[in-house]
Amino acid sequence: MEEEIKAEFLKSGFTLDEEQEILKKCHTFCQDYRLEPSDLVSSWEIYYLNRQLDESVVKDAEMDGFLGHLQNEQLGASAKKDPGLHMYSFKDVVMVLDAEDEDTKDVILGTPIDKYEKLQLDIYDSARKTNGNIYSSERKSKLVTPFGKRSNKFVVKFNIDNLPTIETANGIEEHYDLEDGIIKRVQPLKSSSLVVHQSGLEPGCRFMYDRIEDRFNAIENRIRKHAAALVASSLYEEPMDPSVASQRSMFAVGMICCDGEGHLNDKSILLQSSVEHSRGQRVRLELNKLSHFSVFPGQIVGIKGHNPSGHCLIASELVDSVPLSIAADADLPPTKKQALDEEIQATHLSSTPTETTMVQDYLEYMGPNAQLVMVPSIRDANHDFVFPQPAFDLDSLNVRLQITSLNNPGIFEADQVMIGCCTVDILKHLSGEEMSRHSMDGQPNDRLSRLASHILSQQSFYPLYPPAEGVPMDFSLASEVLHISSVPDLLILPSDIKYFVKVLPVGGTTEGEEEQMKRCVCINPGRLAKGEGGGTFVELKYQGSSDKMNASIISI
Repeated sequence: MEEEIKAEFLKSGFTLDEEQEILKKCHTFCQDYRLEPSDLVSSWEIYYLNRQLDESVVKDAEMDGFLGHLQNEQLGASAKKDPGLHMYSFKDVVMVLDAEDEDTKDVILGTPIDKYEKLQLDIYDSARKTNGNIYSSERKSKLVTPFGKRSNKFVVKFNIDNLPTIETANGIEEHYDLEDGIIKRVQPLKSSSLVVHQSGLEPGCRFMYDRIEDRFNAIENRIRKHAAALVASSLYEEPMDPSVASQRSMFAVGMICCDGEGHLNDKSILLQSSVEHSRGQRVRLELNKLSHFSVFPGQIVGIKGHNPSGHCLIASELVDSVPLSIAADADLPPTKKQALDEEIQATHLSSTPTETTMVQDYLEYMGPNAQLVMVPSIRDANHDFVFPQPAFDLDSLNVRLQITSLNNPGIFEADQVMIGCCTVDILKHLSGEEMSRHSMDGQPNDRLSRLASHILSQQSFYPLYPPAEGVPMDFSLASEVLHISSVPDLLILPSDIKYFVKVLPVGGTTEGEEEQMKRCVCINPGRLAKGEGGGTFVELKYQGSSDKMNASIISI
């Protein structure tokens, strides 16, 4: 089994530091918790992302923490199977002992005490309680540093600097105080023009009317659109039925599915084609001949291969993206496009979650030229629990002229810069469902960029199907709202995984002597609040292209 575990780690892009020791421990974990090697590596990927480890190297020092992660997963799985099950720990022992002391107080006679001393004892006893009747251990807890006294505030965690340093009229670089520098830099001197791309999802729209027919139509429409786009590119022939036995090579388009519950593996990948070409039937898909791929449930792909038996489609090529339309100025002459780029003013963005109770104070402090874009979240207690999510109704706010409310997900333009954003954690959901194989030619593998690229290549803000647990997907609303019709300049995807700013190449090309590739800047600002301490946010200065921008991820 150790060789299988090693192969699964290498397949997912991880290398082993102390190989023998790590494989021995992982073998023990599989035996103790009845895990397959693929399940163990999937759990490691979740642990790797949650701990925000920088290197794709499995180290022996992380095995103890990984064991605790596996134990928590097993406890969670047991609790779901039997909600009445209780796992005992030292807290239960302390609670029982303290309960026995309470019972014997009335039996054992002692010296009477006055009311003041009794009050002090009650305060001491209540301080030992942590949750209801559960008591903490007798060891002194570590002191937690107050949020206001944190030492790493406004520290730059990550930076991309493609613009010259801002200078004053005297040629001297500006130096701001740590506390006020960010606010002074992003305080706008000129108002921006905002244009919202409407999607037909209005505040107060009806939801919870999701039917099986809506789910079927949403999947069928995605498959047909991808097939039509691939055929229109003149690179691929008309799709055929992949479930028909044939010795000749064929081209098919369909959706990746999993044969049963659980994660994808080599033996459980199915391809579901459209009703038009195969009556919606599924056929087993074999990817062993491919040197590299990345698939997940719900992904629409094109497959070149053959099906000699009628039961298994053997793939020789996998197409996971379709040509996306690019910006309207892509076909302009170079001189005209350069003049247009020079007219684009620098757009300052600060991407953070925002509470509606602080909106007015924020706008008054930032001045009349500030523009606030509000995007709801399914974690909001004051908004509809549905995805896609309608925009906030801002009629009750007096400062609504400075506020733009978007759907979740939504697309808008700020000074001709197209920006897409989605607050559902699709990156984390994809990371838990993706199955990939990497080529052995030594090329670097950037997992975060690959996850973000799936959003653009699938032309959908949420391409995963079925949706992750906890996502209230309503397919009666999702067809147009989730669709990405053109490549945005900026794509903002807040996630629990590690913050990043990535420049993603997109497959669209323009006419000319040299092939030009459209680029999209994908941003994960992290969470503004994380645990007991502060989180991170992004300060971005963008001037028309990824080559002319400054991006900094800063701790709050």
